[in-house]
Amino acid sequence: MTWDRIKRVLKIILGFILLPLGVVMLALPGPGWLTIVLALAILAGEFVWARKLLDRLKEVATFCAVTATPGTAAPVWSRTMPTMDAVVDCARVIPHAVASNSQV
Repeated sequence: MTWDRIKRVLKIILGFILLPLGVVMLALPGPGWLTIVLALAILAGEFVWARKLLDRLKEVATFCAVTATPGTAAPVWSRTMPTMDAVVDCARVIPHAVASNSQV
């Protein structure tokens, strides 16, 4: 068994452990929705159904954030927390900016 296969199996096991724990934490004290989203994010790399469900949860969260904050064009969390695309874009731009400033 290769290392990649072992990592894949461990990710799947971890995701399927966290998913029911998150559901249980919806009724008990604990970060239930956060655990469910984390489990789906882990499983989304391996299963299409998990990716689709995670995308649906993002849509619902965006809708709830917009409707809970009247008068805003974008959800509150999108203004305060950078998206992954923004982080990736910054990671691409920063090395070029540093290199161009050091050559001047």
